[in-house]
Amino acid sequence: YKRQFDEAGEEFDDLCFLETDERGYCNVPSPAVTGMLRDPHWFAEFFSPPRIGPRVERNGRRALLSLDVETGWDFTNAVHCNTGLEALSRLKIQWLGTSPPWTNFSDLQRFFNMKKIAPAVWQQRWELGMQLLAFTMKCIQRQIDEGRFLFFEQSARSTNWKTDVVMQIARQESVWVVEFDQCRFG
Repeated sequence: YKRQFDEAGEEFDDLCFLETDERGYCNVPSPAVTGMLRDPHWFAEFFSPPRIGPRVERNGRRALLSLDVETGWDFTNAVHCNTGLEALSRLKIQWLGTSPPWTNFSDLQRFFNMKKIAPAVWQQRWELGMQLLAFTMKCIQRQIDEGRFLFFEQSARSTNWKTDVVMQIARQESVWVVEFDQCRFG
């Protein structure tokens, strides 16, 4: 990839959000770099720092995209959303893992913190959570429409499972909803 960026006249180091490794490759491409990637990717994770991607890479599959606020991605930014969505199709990402923030969807938030938070603040957090959840479902629908695979990692008791946007996806014939204890896998 480094040669590809140098030929484009871009300063490679300025486009990387994280440090480069000994080969000069970015650990996670920034939004600007992601738009330049061309090779198909086997896996990407949205709303996640590098967790699964590095393991996939060690097993010989391409998985550079771990798009998260910790890696310089902001999915409240329309440009970042469009870049992420476009990358799903252009890079033919076979597996997409999504784990949007649980915010107000979590039992702990509702049972313990809701009483402590001003209603206007609670509503603002709810709207942000719904915005990020809607974007996640847009990514998931893209994967479904293009015949590729995905997982949506959320607590089984999260109220987001009851939102219309999630239920529309879950009701599709090609979608399976599976509940299991993922904590045991790290």
